[in-house]
Amino acid sequence: MSMTSRILAICLLVLCFVGCTDADLCPEPLDAHPHRAVVSYSFNWDNVSGSRPDSMYVLAYRVINQWKSSVAVESNGSPARGHYVWHVLDDEPSMTETPTGEGPGEGDVTGDGSGEGDGTGEGSGEGDGTGDGSGEGDGTGDGSGEGDDTGDGSEEGGATRDEPEVGDGSEEEPEVEEPIAEEPEPEVRDTTRFALKSGDYKFVTFNVQEEELDFSRVNEYLRSDTMHLQSLDISYKTYIKGDNALRFTIPDWVDYNAYGSNDRYMQPSTQAVYYDTISVRSLRSNGEYHINFANPRPLTQHIEILFDVRKEVYNVPFTVDSVFAEISGIPYTINLSTGYIDIAQTKKMMFKMGIARDVASGEDPTDTEDNTLLHCSAAIDVPSIVKSASDDLLMGPGIMQVMIFCSAEDPLDTSQRLNKKFQGIINIYNTLKAADLIGYTSDRQHAMRNRESARLVIKTDLRVDGEKILDSPDDEAGLDRWLREDGNPIIVDI
Repeated sequence: MSMTSRILAICLLVLCFVGCTDADLCPEPLDAHPHRAVVSYSFNWDNVSGSRPDSMYVLAYRVINQWKSSVAVESNGSPARGHYVWHVLDDEPSMTETPTGEGPGEGDVTGDGSGEGDGTGEGSGEGDGTGDGSGEGDGTGDGSGEGDDTGDGSEEGGATRDEPEVGDGSEEEPEVEEPIAEEPEPEVRDTTRFALKSGDYKFVTFNVQEEELDFSRVNEYLRSDTMHLQSLDISYKTYIKGDNALRFTIPDWVDYNAYGSNDRYMQPSTQAVYYDTISVRSLRSNGEYHINFANPRPLTQHIEILFDVRKEVYNVPFTVDSVFAEISGIPYTINLSTGYIDIAQTKKMMFKMGIARDVASGEDPTDTEDNTLLHCSAAIDVPSIVKSASDDLLMGPGIMQVMIFCSAEDPLDTSQRLNKKFQGIINIYNTLKAADLIGYTSDRQHAMRNRESARLVIKTDLRVDGEKILDSPDDEAGLDRWLREDGNPIIVDI
């Protein structure tokens, strides 16, 4: 090989090592890179008929030379406003609120300066000026020096504002130590523009529901170099019955369906979980991009539960004051990528039923003593509901319990009312079977929801006899389970 060929070969090899690409293969530090793109986000909710979440979590995943970032943004607005959650770029002033203006600089300038760097002050320097200086370095003061100026001096070194001038025989004043003040915690700043390293990205979005959802797997995914997007799932937070963190519990509740480790409760009336993804979008250096999630779709099911209460008021008139329910068999883990739900582990939920009586104008949400029929309804958004293994079980998934609070006038003192609680338990195996909420993959290895919404109409009336209120009022927090005429607990096969 000739000398010229060797020289060319060496030059090519050097270029391979030092060259950088849009995939951001150049070495750190990050803030020395020009390889930045800016993105904004929006959501199209036109196809969503129910309530939508207040905010959404957006995860950006670079598929080559893996890198991840995430933000939390409002669900409305175009572009949506929000803040970083994971991986804020070193040169992007997005985590701390600083007083800034608008400058004409060529970079991501957030101050009044005209410098080409990421200046956040009024300087015109080409570096990362954060002060009033015009120096070319990282000036943080008023100096015009070319170095890392932090003061008023014009030297090329690092003279600071607090150092006395030395010269002409003047003595240097002794330094007085001052107590070190604690730095305040950085303030999260909202923005509509988010910086990402350049490259090819997948984008994923889903709800931000801190009270209801457990994001530990999401955090694990963000920190992992080996965890695949297909294994990303979220779980609902669960609580024991008496936990103060539960937003709602049924008063004076006796749970007759306690089944082992599954005997935990999700928050009542949880929101629907929405999800959308953008397959691959190329982000180039210094480019600005808008990512619109055009079709957020629910991963959960909107399930309405309806039944009637038949009142026996002929001997003793009474009112139904409130109705509560608990249902078991709710899967609490959803895979975001596939929509698969884990039906092997299920939890329970307590919620309040709406009540209404028929009137000429439609329905009235209050009961009267002479009314004989009351409609009860509730709607929950959950991954699904798993039915019982058979229609004759008293415990496990697919069991609904009902608590009815009633009152009647005290015949001994008409100014007072006697209170009574009635409790029923129902296996809704056949109702769930007919609703066909859950489907399976062809290999039967995974379960998923079959539909976005369903109505569970329990056709058997629950009957309440006013005489029982007088026979045994709850003056000592007593409790009657719903009974048949033969005294056995009602287990209704719908």
